[in-house]
Amino acid sequence: MNKISKKLTNVMILNDESEKIKKFIEDVRAKGLKVYSVKCAKELKSLTTNFVDKNWNISDWTLKDKIIYGKLNANHAIIAFGDDDLQHLLLRLIGKFGITATYKYVIGYGNESKIITERYTKGISFAEEEVSSMFKTNKYTIAKCFA
Repeated sequence: MNKISKKLTNVMILNDESEKIKKFIEDVRAKGLKVYSVKCAKELKSLTTNFVDKNWNISDWTLKDKIIYGKLNANHAIIAFGDDDLQHLLLRLIGKFGITATYKYVIGYGNESKIITERYTKGISFAEEEVSSMFKTNKYTIAKCFA
């Protein structure tokens, strides 16, 4: 059975002033991207695969030029997407607005994958990246990106 949590391979966790996050989302819409607003759990660790599949009812699973946006609280939001081509635009906007964020994405290597984590402070990328251990690609869930 197909699940939306399997399609979302990129997650950005925004942790900054609510006004910056609001302007970021407005600019994303202005660039012509569709933004789906979704319900979020009160804590990041509660965003499990079951929560995502049950509560994030997205009708268009192609996810081309689409992002999913959820607020955890006024200064903490998540962006999830499955269109890898969007990462450059979204990272440029993080830099433009000087947002502090964590970006996690899946890289596949045949039947195995790993999650790369990049950290941004005030829109500037750190040189260091965290890399998860390898896992079976068919065992991927978006929950790994929230961990």
